[in-house]
Amino acid sequence: MEKYRNNKERTSFLEIERKKTITNISHDIRTPLTSILGYMEVIYRENNRMSEEDRLRYLEVVYQKAQNLTAITESFFELSQLEAGEIQIKLKRENIIDIIKDVFVIFFVEFEKIGLTPVINLPNKPLYVKCDRASVERILNNLIQNAVKYGSEGKMIGVQVQRIDSYCWIEIWDKGEGILEKDLPYVFNRLFQSQKSRSNTGNGLGLSISKKLVEEQKGQIRVTSKPYEETSFSFSLLADDEN
Repeated sequence: MEKYRNNKERTSFLEIERKKTITNISHDIRTPLTSILGYMEVIYRENNRMSEEDRLRYLEVVYQKAQNLTAITESFFELSQLEAGEIQIKLKRENIIDIIKDVFVIFFVEFEKIGLTPVINLPNKPLYVKCDRASVERILNNLIQNAVKYGSEGKMIGVQVQRIDSYCWIEIWDKGEGILEKDLPYVFNRLFQSQKSRSNTGNGLGLSISKKLVEEQKGQIRVTSKPYEETSFSFSLLADDEN
């Protein structure tokens, strides 16, 4: 009877989560799609009376909304593939320092544009881990983008690496608005967004994807936050000491 009750509660919880997911997916797709259709209708109906400057401005908005819609659908597709075990994760010996440098350099122009100072604290010698390089690059991209989006007020973003026992921990931090303490246990849940971030763009899938990718590589991911002091996302990868 105890097992039956637990199974029933679990089934009920999953059904509620399924309905929430469908609702959130519908909302995230409908919002940019509605904007696209609205602007296209204006262009279609007012084409003869619209100046070239206004037409280009409207088309730019349509293009940006279409990009947002593409990013949302790709994120949903990637997460569904991960959960279905359709993405192959192959662990190889990689120098994590090189991977971090390669990813960070991509963001330097954006850092400069929004006045974000990068603080790079990495060892001078190679540090080898067992990982899937493409997956680690995606994790780092997600965490850096998250820091840029929600932590830019702090004007600093940092990365550091440390070896703890048989794992290598990679930390991305910022000094922005942070995450409410009550929200911390849920930030890696699919489609979760804290109330403070509702006004920003994003579908809440990046951190869920990152968590899944870390776990597929036998690691862990965690978050700590003190608003306007330090918000830190860190994840671990198996160290590789083979010569």
